[in-house]
Amino acid sequence: MNEKNFLNCHKIVAKTPVIASKRGKCRTDKIGVFSVSGLVYLAIEPEFVKETMQEFFRQIAFLLQQTLSPAEAFYYASLIHLKLAHIHPLQDGNGRATRLLENGF
Repeated sequence: MNEKNFLNCHKIVAKTPVIASKRGKCRTDKIGVFSVSGLVYLAIEPEFVKETMQEFFRQIAFLLQQTLSPAEAFYYASLIHLKLAHIHPLQDGNGRATRLLENGF
């Protein structure tokens, strides 16, 4: 479970809804989540995505070396989902890719 594998998975799960040039790549543009009433969430600035993702996967690598109880495993899987949703590293398909990573943990 690393950034390269995560981005490769995004290439697969985003095959239809995402433009080919954006699949499997961290975003380089500002992005937000919108509802009918407006902006819900503005993701971190694009210049911080790469560095933040590297640190995120360092933390996951550390967790994978630990012996976790079932409760801890569920807690950290949920935290992984929350942190990745916060980073929002992809142009599109963040939800699908995030759920895949969470379930893989």
